Amino acid sequence: MKAAFVVSYLRTETFYGISQYIDADTYWIATGDPDWINFLKSKGVEDSRILNLSSASANNDTDISSVIEMEEYSPYKASAIIMSDRLLRRKPREKSYPYIAAAYSMIKKFITDNGLDVIFGEVTWAAEAAASAAAEKCGIPYLVPATTRIPNGRFTFFKGLFQDRLFLDNPAFDSDLETAEAFYDEFVSRRPVPDYAHRMRDYALFSAKNMRKFAKHLSYMMFHRDKDMTRPDLDYLFDQRIFRRNNAKRLKRLRLSKDISFLSGMKYCVYNLHMQPEASIDLLGAYNSDQFHIIQNIARSIPADAVVVVKEHPQAVGDRVREFYNAVNDLPNAILVHPEADNWELMAGAFAVITVSGTVAYQAALTGTPAVVFADMFFDELPLVHRCKSQEELPDILEKCMNSNRKPDRTACTAFLARVIKNSFEGSVYGREVSDSNVQEGNFKTAAKGFNAVLHHIKNEKPEIVR
Repeated sequence: MKAAFVVSYLRTETFYGISQYIDADTYWIATGDPDWINFLKSKGVEDSRILNLSSASANNDTDISSVIEMEEYSPYKASAIIMSDRLLRRKPREKSYPYIAAAYSMIKKFITDNGLDVIFGEVTWAAEAAASAAAEKCGIPYLVPATTRIPNGRFTFFKGLFQDRLFLDNPAFDSDLETAEAFYDEFVSRRPVPDYAHRMRDYALFSAKNMRKFAKHLSYMMFHRDKDMTRPDLDYLFDQRIFRRNNAKRLKRLRLSKDISFLSGMKYCVYNLHMQPEASIDLLGAYNSDQFHIIQNIARSIPADAVVVVKEHPQAVGDRVREFYNAVNDLPNAILVHPEADNWELMAGAFAVITVSGTVAYQAALTGTPAVVFADMFFDELPLVHRCKSQEELPDILEKCMNSNRKPDRTACTAFLARVIKNSFEGSVYGREVSDSNVQEGNFKTAAKGFNAVLHHIKNEKPEIVR
């Protein structure tokens, strides 16, 4: 078996550690960041096993035939992929289209030249979307290792750009159901937050940590500028840091209260804002990535005796300008609450929880609150999750939510969780930005068992590649 990993910032360290314990020859697709390429070489990875996409960044000629071919094997057009990439969309058309054409062609050639059987990577950047299309063209799976969200401490695999279904579909046994039932009862009782939700944003400008980052990016700008389309320029980073710091201060001046007892007795639904830019909305949501537009349509869809409560993502404080919140407050039936208001308390009193693809819908459906999502998600088969395919459907869906039986179907919930547990694995695929334990030997060995299970499945089942 031959497997390639896409270099993915801090997760590269985790991916490399896992790669040492999998039953496959490993290769690497690097977006061009010299630091991570040097990291791989320092570990003894040969040049011939690393595809360096830095030359794609320098390409100025659009091979339109390559772009058209890529679109045939991707659920999105090239323009949508570019628009979902937080950095590439800032580049002119004369730069973005040649880059994505070259990246697709180079990855396709790398797959065929080396006889790869699978690629593991994320779906944050355009190069990763191009890799997914190239894998599809070559008849191999592009697999995204991602947290199961619920239960904590586990990860699973999704194929391609979406998270609409688990890659593995092994049937659950009675033992899995017993595990799921025990977990479900504890989950409903304890109501934990996802393991990735503990990250806190640093707003400091001149901390030692940030000065090291600035020095690193300054070196990149001086010697390697534009070699990696996933690496922001220093001026962009500095502008973003000041932008977020100022926005966070302006949001604080709204004096939003964490106490939401004033909502008691009110009829309301909740919209939980996503971090943005973020693949969970810019890629999974795509056509529903304008969150203010969604909030407006929710406000249009609820009756006169109801309100929509809007809650900012705690880790996104600073990403949006004060005018965004002012516009929400100007809606006749919208209420802003503090980013740190208790999600579980909000859910308990809401007739619906609304999100594009967020974990909050998963949590709500398991605990008895109807949920609405705007993207196909693996958990939307839960009885209380409603998939809204068009915002014109919102009034009818929200009316159904208001009239729903709020008692969760324990049998359906535990059967679903049993299947998730059966087709997921212990360990983490995050980097040290979440926890230092993710880059320790114990996690590498544990997570590698999941990768080996998938490699064994591919080798023995030879799954048909379905677009």
